[in-house]
Amino acid sequence: MLDKLRDPTRTRSPFKKVFYGILFALIIAAFVFMSGAGSPVGGSAGGKVAVVNGKVITHQDFNRQYTSEENRIRQQAKGLPAALRQQYMKGLSQQVVERMINMELARQLATESGIFVSANEIRDEISSIPSFQENGQFQASRYQQLLQANRMNTSAFEDNIKGSIAFERFRNIFTNSVKATSEDVELTNFARSQKINVEYLEISQNLLKKNIVVSDAEIAAYNTSEAAKVKKYYEDNKADYTSKEKTKASHILIKTKSQKDEDYKVALDKIKKIRTEITDTNFAEMAKKYSEDGSKSKGGDLGEFDKDVRFVAPFKEAALTLPVGKLSEPIKTQFGYHLIKVTGKTPGGVKSLDEVKNSIAKQFISDKKVQEDMESLSKGESGVDMAAINKIKDKYNVKWQNTGLFSLEQKNIPKLGDRDKVWDAISDLIGKEGSKLIESDGKYFVVKLKDSKFEPVKVGDMESQIAQLSQSRSGDAVQSFIENEAKRARIKRYSTGITN
Repeated sequence: MLDKLRDPTRTRSPFKKVFYGILFALIIAAFVFMSGAGSPVGGSAGGKVAVVNGKVITHQDFNRQYTSEENRIRQQAKGLPAALRQQYMKGLSQQVVERMINMELARQLATESGIFVSANEIRDEISSIPSFQENGQFQASRYQQLLQANRMNTSAFEDNIKGSIAFERFRNIFTNSVKATSEDVELTNFARSQKINVEYLEISQNLLKKNIVVSDAEIAAYNTSEAAKVKKYYEDNKADYTSKEKTKASHILIKTKSQKDEDYKVALDKIKKIRTEITDTNFAEMAKKYSEDGSKSKGGDLGEFDKDVRFVAPFKEAALTLPVGKLSEPIKTQFGYHLIKVTGKTPGGVKSLDEVKNSIAKQFISDKKVQEDMESLSKGESGVDMAAINKIKDKYNVKWQNTGLFSLEQKNIPKLGDRDKVWDAISDLIGKEGSKLIESDGKYFVVKLKDSKFEPVKVGDMESQIAQLSQSRSGDAVQSFIENEAKRARIKRYSTGITN
């Protein structure tokens, strides 16, 4: 370990504070939430979740970051309905893995650039982390305790700090090379002030599949002539036709002010009284009157869920085992006391071939028709023209849509996405009449300007605007560089133990 860590003596610029706030999130976030409310997502400490150019990202590191992120989200989503909290957690594991991969790649790129970081700099950065301080002073004993509590050795932690400092300097290379000027700021302010609304027509495989019409006679004929093909598809994709048992439930929550026994007793007494007022028909009314969470406005309705739902254990067990229509006894959780009523159950199982063969046949017919029509647009020496687009539009009853007003500075165009070809066409149409036909990502768009307005934005002093624009551009440049490097890097992901 670095010897004789001392208190920080340097002040930081606003840019550096913001940068480290983001950069250290993956390294020290675990020390911010030491309550233990989160839980690791499987895997052993020695297992791998990814390897980046030979550097292993372990399950232990992943679990630490996942638990930290899970706790952060739980804090933000506290008080929301359980079903909505579940949506916040959906896909979190993969998000954490990808973030760790990008950070590891970024550190490698910084190191490979020959950037040197001294031991004193590492020591000063660690000393300045508030989680390792008491009354503003660094405490070596606290530093050791927190690392041990999170099963991280000092060598690995200090290596992360070193990589992060190197990466900041690596980023500064981009900052210096893309520094904005006052002219850039004025153009950006003009773009922010100019608002436009674009009308567009989309011709894509996914959209056409939604609008295609396949007759019952076509489906019957296909099932006769291609019965073996339909059956093979069913057997190969049987998991798609397998469903889990679904439970529909409602609840009433009475929260506790703290985790103290006396506060739990107050909540329990209150919910027992509420239970005496509940009849077979008034649960929703009682939930709207008494419940203390976000489902209150919906009469406590939590929607449908299956056995994989991420409810807290006592609540989940009760919700999944209660018979339909039965009211639970008060259920104690970390949030307080709940009353649960199961309002319905949908059996799980596997649909038979006879139940799904028509939908499979329709899918095959639709895919073929749409593919042929999309290919017809690119045939011929003249290429795609409006006559061909209109023919497809009328056949599939495709409607014109509009984006709504947005500013010219936005890189991501509402409903059209981040597409340079689309943006160039829209820019070319400002102040003009007519439309443009664009092909992008396998889709065709006809775009035309619907309306525009100019709304001057409020701006600060020029110096701060230049700094902000420079920082934004450098961030974009670094992100773009890392994304390009990721395409060439040797990255292997392991799914074992990554469950959501």
